[in-house]
Formats: sequence, structure tokens, C-alpha cells
Amino acid sequence: MKKPEAKKMKKILRNNLIILGVLMFIGGGIAAAFSFAALGWDVFALDTRVYTAQTLTATDLGITDPAAPVKIDADIGNWTIRIQNGDAFRLDYYTTEGVEVVCGYDAASGKVSVTAKEDWVKFAFNLDWFNGIGRLRRAYVFTVPAGTDLTLENDNSPIEASDAVFGSLKIESGDGSVKLNNVKAGEVNIRGKNGGLKLDGCEFGSLDVQTGNGSVKTDGTSVAGGAVLRLHNGSLKLNGCEFGSLQFHGNNASLLAENVTSPGTFHFNADNGSVKLYSCAFSSVVGNVSDASVITENLDVGTFKINCSDGSLKIGIRADKADFKSIEARGSDAVFKFGGERYRSGYKYSGGGDKVFEAEARDTSVELKLS
Repeated sequence: MKKPEAKKMKKILRNNLIILGVLMFIGGGIAAAFSFAALGWDVFALDTRVYTAQTLTATDLGITDPAAPVKIDADIGNWTIRIQNGDAFRLDYYTTEGVEVVCGYDAASGKVSVTAKEDWVKFAFNLDWFNGIGRLRRAYVFTVPAGTDLTLENDNSPIEASDAVFGSLKIESGDGSVKLNNVKAGEVNIRGKNGGLKLDGCEFGSLDVQTGNGSVKTDGTSVAGGAVLRLHNGSLKLNGCEFGSLQFHGNNASLLAENVTSPGTFHFNADNGSVKLYSCAFSSVVGNVSDASVITENLDVGTFKINCSDGSLKIGIRADKADFKSIEARGSDAVFKFGGERYRSGYKYSGGGDKVFEAEARDTSVELKLS
């Protein structure tokens, strides 16, 4: 190896070692904080920074129309964002050493901008790891009137809202998590990159979710209209939910649905993932699967149509809901199993009921059973 190349490699190695050392140092501080907390120690008391509560009202910002839609652009690092209802717009936040907070309002666009500037290099090399952790139990609280059309843009902050009502709700998040509890809204649109999404006991008119490298968990939530859920490299869990109609589009993603019902159609596309339905009820199910598995148990469905390649289907239909009008399975290089019997070329059945099952399969195993 030539000397210039050798020097370059040594420099790269040295820089990488420095970065690794810093990350290990940071990790050690975080691990120590969690260890102290596990022992019952109040690690927050070790934070010597002073946190000063601040408030900005609608009047302070120049917001004159209390019924106008609210757009919030919050670039505040990893401070938590909490949204609640109140009589008028208000922002409650904290200032502390080393953090400069800048707020503004643009009347033309109706956007409230909040930025918390911090010297992260100085913070990272600060040997007193407990300074600054007080932010973990403090939040930037945005208060908006009930029924407000709200748009929130943020990169890294956890976002929370409980017992709130919005006209419509749009959230664009980067690496932060989103948690909505007992929230009511009309049209809801949520976009995320790497953070998780949790919906508990919510009521929406419609729901559109798109995430990458994140998990979505929904419990006891109802959507009167359509719900469209798009995931890439993530997992979706639905439990005890009701939808007017439901769509799932997954790429390297998994869906687990339990006790989910819809009087409409459940449509799914799964590529390199899995779809599992337990004790669910739909008017119809239409699916396209590639390199994925589909498993159902105690499924109540009127029409089930699926196209599958390089995957596996194990469809369990509720025995008391299995009065079939027709069953038809066809394909190539596939194995079909119905009523305990195996068929290589396909399977066809006609009856006097009202249920329909159709499967188009390639390089796939298909099993239909009563459960």
C-alpha cells in the first residue's frame, strides 16, 4: 500500500475510533441514568439546570381569529410535544441553559413556528450527563380550541394528545413517536419516517397513515369511513377496532388483526410480510400477496378473493358462517387442501349458500378449513 493511502486509512480509522468512543461514552451515561432510576433514585434531582416556564398566547403571537386552522412547525429537538384543547391558542414551554427558543407567527400562512436551538456538540461532550435530562418530564404544550383543524410538522419530538377534539388532524413526524388517546377528529392524516404510532380509543371520520421503519398499534379505535394504512419495514397491530372499510399496504411489513370488524371491504397488498386475522368480520376480503403468508382463524366474511405467489395461505372460516355458494381455487405449482383432502390441479365446489371463496395461486400452498 502506498504511503499516502496508508496515511488516509489511518486517519479514517482514527476518526472512526473517536466517534465510537463518543457514542460509547454517551451510551454509558444513558445506561447509568436508567440504572439509577431502577434503584429508585431520583436522577432528575441531579440535573442542575434551571427550567423556567414560559407562556405565549394568541395575542402575543398576533393570532386574531380563534376559529382559524392552526399550523404548527416545531423544531425543538427531543422535547415532548403535548396537544390539548382550551379556549384559545396558547403555547406553554420551558427555557433553560444552553437552549434558545424562537417563536413566530405568519399570518399569511397561519403557521406558528417554534424552534429550540441547542449546541448539541457542547452537550455531547459535557461530562455532567444529568444536566438536561429534566426535559424528559417536561413538555411543550400547545393548546387549541376544540374542533380546530390542526396541522403539526415535527422531526424528532414525541407527540402526544389525549381527550382532545379536532376538526381535522394532520401530523408529519420524522423519528419521533405519535400517541393519540381518546382523540376525536374528522379527517386524520399521519406521516412518519422511523417513529411508532399508537392509537387508543380514538374516533375518526377517516384515517390515512404512512410510516417507514416504525410500528403502528391501534386499540379500540373506530373509523366511520375508510382507513388506509401503508407500512414499510414495520408492523401493524389492530385490536378491537371498527372501520367503514380498511386497506393495508405492506412492504416487508406484518399485520396482526384481532376482533376487527367492517361492514365494507378489507383490501390488502402484502409483499415479503405476513397477514394474520383472528376473529375478524368483513363483508369482503380482497388480497394480493407475494412472498408472504396469510393466516386467518374464526373469520366471518361474505366474499374472500386472493391472488398469491410464493407464499402460503391458511384460511380458517367460522363454521357457523361457512355456508358457501362457491369455492374455486386454481393456479400453477400449487397445493390445495380442502376438507382434509389435497388437490394438485385446483378445486371447485358449488353449494346453496351465499359465501364465496376464490384463490389464484402460484408456487403456493392453499388451505381452507372451518374453525
